[in-house]
Amino acid sequence: IQRAGDVIPQITKVINKSSTRGQKIIPPKNCPVCGSKIVKAKDEAVLRCENIMNCEAQILGRLKHFVSKKSLNIDGFGEKQVMQFWKLGFIKVYTDIFKLEKYKKLITQLEGWGEISYNNLLNSIEKSKKVEFNKFIYSLGIRFVGETISMLLAKEFIKTEVFINAIDKKERFLNINGLGPKVIDSIILYFQNKSNKELVTKLNNILMIQPYKKVKSDNEFSGKNIVFTGTLSKISRDEAKHIAIQLGAKILNSVTKKTDYLICGTKPGSKATKARGLSVKILSENEWISKTNE
Repeated sequence: IQRAGDVIPQITKVINKSSTRGQKIIPPKNCPVCGSKIVKAKDEAVLRCENIMNCEAQILGRLKHFVSKKSLNIDGFGEKQVMQFWKLGFIKVYTDIFKLEKYKKLITQLEGWGEISYNNLLNSIEKSKKVEFNKFIYSLGIRFVGETISMLLAKEFIKTEVFINAIDKKERFLNINGLGPKVIDSIILYFQNKSNKELVTKLNNILMIQPYKKVKSDNEFSGKNIVFTGTLSKISRDEAKHIAIQLGAKILNSVTKKTDYLICGTKPGSKATKARGLSVKILSENEWISKTNE
């Protein structure tokens, strides 16, 4: 493989052609983790384990998603820690994460842990309790509900209680521009499960979920195309993009004639050069933060 153009890889030759190429692949009939039946939706190519609630792999996947950067963003609580605490029986559901203080003695005695690392983790967990409504929706791991859909739902329902109470009113979801039937059915199915609804209610009591704040549509970045480049030091790239989306901007990956703003961190690279050549307006990280706070 060699680099072709700016980013597209080009295959130049096949080094080792497998002798098994062309053999028919037989899909599994049962989940390799829990042994439950494997199913495939009529209009999908993906095989899935039907044991959604009790398959260990799916439970672990949801826990990892819940603590991830784009969800609650619990620093120091990654895949390794989730796996470790799961195997020890410390966490089984989301709410268990906020009860880890009762395992202090056991955790601090584990290899790689101590008083400092334990306290750092608890501080991170406490900090994560203050979460924006759209990120909370995303953290739940509802099928088909990604960051964009989470934002649409947050804009519509503003706060958790309104969202939960609207579950039985399908017509409310049908009127939200950008939600398709698959997404709506998935959301309703999620909350029809009694344990899911109870879990969300408990989380709503534990967390400080920030109601969605509507942004003025006449701000400087509404409807504009924005590209980020370089290393941001005051906020993360994900946080910066989230702010831009809240302001109604569209995030682009590369600089083109259609780019309105290039937000530059340190070591911006070729995107800054291209932006100057196209007379794209360039803002430093400080200028970006200042303007978004106006």
